[in-house]
Amino acid sequence: MQFFGGPREDVEGAALAASMRAVKLCREAVAALPFDPAEHLDTAVLENGGAGHMRWIRRIVTHEIPASAEHDILAFKRQVEQQEKMLSELSACTKRLAEKATAMNKDVVTLANLFSGWSVAETTTTDQHPALLATLTSTTTAVSNWSQTTRFEPGIYELTLHDGLKFLHQQTRDMKDMLQDREAALLAATQQPRTARASSSAASTVASAASNVAARFRASSNPAPVDAAQAQQRAQHSFELLTRALLAEEIQRFRREGTVVLSDALGQFACAQAQLTKRTGSVWRDYIRAHVGDPQALQHATKEILEDAVAKAGAHSAATPPAEVAQAF
Repeated sequence: MQFFGGPREDVEGAALAASMRAVKLCREAVAALPFDPAEHLDTAVLENGGAGHMRWIRRIVTHEIPASAEHDILAFKRQVEQQEKMLSELSACTKRLAEKATAMNKDVVTLANLFSGWSVAETTTTDQHPALLATLTSTTTAVSNWSQTTRFEPGIYELTLHDGLKFLHQQTRDMKDMLQDREAALLAATQQPRTARASSSAASTVASAASNVAARFRASSNPAPVDAAQAQQRAQHSFELLTRALLAEEIQRFRREGTVVLSDALGQFACAQAQLTKRTGSVWRDYIRAHVGDPQALQHATKEILEDAVAKAGAHSAATPPAEVAQAF
């Protein structure tokens, strides 16, 4: 039978032979690690990895481990653990800020609705007070415009500051896990091999027919035993690769990318807050221009109220000095 221009037997035989060669190459690659990538260009793992994979492997394998490697990694580990703790607290804090901003927006919307209800109630009375009605109308409009700005605050906290810190926290946890994997590999490489326990297959031979089925199922699901010396060799290889990867690139990459993520998160948050503050200030400046006869007198009276409040609170706590409150005006 012809199959794609050749006998079916030849095609199937060629496919089987190619599959066997691929398995052999993979086994050779595993057995040869650690290795020089230039000497193993024919392995399936490196062929599928691509040029970038080759450069990364070459960089790790050829990197010289300094004498202070353990000291440097230990110092880096302490830094990662401290950073992970701080980022956990920062993420929780920014989450609370987002929740408080959501609650504040709901209260501002409720405030606008209450002023609107009061205005409607004054409109329906028989004895209307024009000045009060005009003040209620302008107040309702100002608070409604204010609520349109506060509704953006939860998203600003959540999408810029919180998400950026949460991503950085996850990256730090991943690096912490990598350091723990390195320590686990070192422990597995240095510990004494344990004596293999006796197999329970002999006991299962005298079991009943029903239990034999379960015994065969358990035997088929258990992985094949790994030689202790081979397991130690693999653990030592993993430890060396992780050490080389950390010193060659991963420590610097972690610090560099963490700095970029933090800078971007704070930059985006600052930009959003600047626009929000500009929009909120525009709402209240429009209100003052339209409904306040003497803005300078209002500013002076407001400053006196705040300074008196701070002066009274200063006796009980380290509050903001009156001079700093005055500078806000």
